[in-house]
Amino acid sequence: MFQVEHFERISQGNYRVVLTTDDPGALPMLRFLRGVAAFTETLHRRIDHERRILRLTDRAREQEPQARAERARILALYYRELPGRRGERLKALRRVLRDQYPRCGYDDVRVIVSLAVADERAFRRSRSRELAGEGLSCREIGRQLAISPAQASRLSGPRSGDARGCPTIDDLPCGSYPKADFPGARQAGPAAAVG
Repeated sequence: MFQVEHFERISQGNYRVVLTTDDPGALPMLRFLRGVAAFTETLHRRIDHERRILRLTDRAREQEPQARAERARILALYYRELPGRRGERLKALRRVLRDQYPRCGYDDVRVIVSLAVADERAFRRSRSRELAGEGLSCREIGRQLAISPAQASRLSGPRSGDARGCPTIDDLPCGSYPKADFPGARQAGPAAAVG
């Protein structure tokens, strides 16, 4: 039924086999085996790829605190101390970082700075919400985090403005707007309204 014409080793684990057969029913079986071989090779590659990704993400999770600390150090020591506009500071920071990281480009420096700023914002947001949960005022939160009270108010989430009875834009009927109440206008009386 089968006769092996040629058998050779191509490389480590790969072989080439030439078969001859006199039964035409064996061809669909050989095509099926070739398809199974291609499928198993693809599946093996995907499994290897997934294993590699899992190893890299685990390693990245382990190294994330050190990376965050390094980005914060770069932001505090180098970037904020440099004079000039953002582009000029990024170029100067790239020159400084080229000593430590030879393959560091302009885009890499921009990513480092933007990630450091995002880390700083996330820390301030979480810390200000913790302090607001403890009952501190925006001024005290701002003083502890070295930010303005307005920033502390924005970062700490919904505050007394969402309390019941405080009007919002949706509560106002169409066409009516609240009028300003100035202390001088109350004392002037009807004569001030005519003029």
